[in-house]
Amino acid sequence: MKKFKFRMETILKLKKQQEDEKKRVVGMLVADINKQQQQAIELSGSLRQEGQKIKQQYLDNNVDLEEVASYQKYVTQVQRAIQQRIANVSEIQKKLNIAREEFLEKVKETKILEKLKEKKQSEYQAQISRLERITEDDIAMKVFLSNKIG
Repeated sequence: MKKFKFRMETILKLKKQQEDEKKRVVGMLVADINKQQQQAIELSGSLRQEGQKIKQQYLDNNVDLEEVASYQKYVTQVQRAIQQRIANVSEIQKKLNIAREEFLEKVKETKILEKLKEKKQSEYQAQISRLERITEDDIAMKVFLSNKIG
């Protein structure tokens, strides 16, 4: 039983390490998604600010055509950057779904091993109890017979 227990503990420890590694990967991917989304929000905010500047210049009748042309290029670049962030989030989301499935699989494997360990421990305890009862019955029988004979 000690060999089994040692092996089971070692296997369980390994499975929990694998589970923790998968959990870490999931966490990193979620953090990466949040980072990409935050960057897209920041880009959108800077685009909005620049738009407000151009709008204010228009309202003040102080429009600089070079600045408007520059703003149009800026808008195009920012829109591409935002689209890239959205594409990144989509790709990371796919990886995240796979990582979550792998994590859940490791959790299931760990739980199965834990239940197996508990079952084997229960069986071992039941076997020990049975052997103890047999030994106690044997001793009681010997005591009874020695008292009856003696």
